[in-house]
Amino acid sequence: SPSLSIITAVFDPPVGILRATIASVVAQTCEDWEWCVVDDGSSDERVIELLEGAAARDPRICPQGTSSLRRCSQTSPST
Repeated sequence: SPSLSIITAVFDPPVGILRATIASVVAQTCEDWEWCVVDDGSSDERVIELLEGAAARDPRICPQGTSSLRRCSQTSPST
């Protein structure tokens, strides 16, 4: 399992700020992490698309509450 878990709750954040946040987390020098992003019912489809797109590019990003409903534990390698 990852050595670091990041948990972030979002609700209709400005898309530019969410995009910058994703870029910042992905750019960290520590690579052994998982990021559980919990969407609390955002109505802006761009938020959902951005989270799901980020998760498709990086399996360490685990959106929850979006249509993918992936769980972080499902994407973490078992030991």
